[in-house]
Amino acid sequence: MNQTQLARLAELTASLDSTFESYAKTQTVLLSEMFILYSFYHKKSLTQKDICDEWALPKQTVHTICKNLINQSFVEMQDNSSDKRAKLLSLTDTGENYAKSIIAPLLEIENNTAQSFGIERLEKLIDEFAILERLFNEQMNTFINRINQ
Repeated sequence: MNQTQLARLAELTASLDSTFESYAKTQTVLLSEMFILYSFYHKKSLTQKDICDEWALPKQTVHTICKNLINQSFVEMQDNSSDKRAKLLSLTDTGENYAKSIIAPLLEIENNTAQSFGIERLEKLIDEFAILERLFNEQMNTFINRINQ
């Protein structure tokens, strides 16, 4: 892959993020809040670290959004039996309805897009992109480690 190809891939990824952000605006939420709700919609309970890792969001952003969701009674906090330091967060009944109102239409758009593109094609693209991301990450970490020595 040459420099132009990787740059084009970065442009397409940025465009995809912009499309998600446009949808989030129609739902009057921030993109990062939509991603957090997306995680809660698909998983019963999460820690803030889980969310940070899944979406590569800054800890402070996740903390602030989760705190707001708790204050709005959309999310509740419970003790985590496997890690006393990290609280488990989950949607309340009200939060489930709120998340569903935002995420369900998005899932329909995603499913329609996947059907149009082709499920097998999309799965192959995801697999290939994951390999590319891992390789790029390894190269970047090698470069950063070399600079920091």
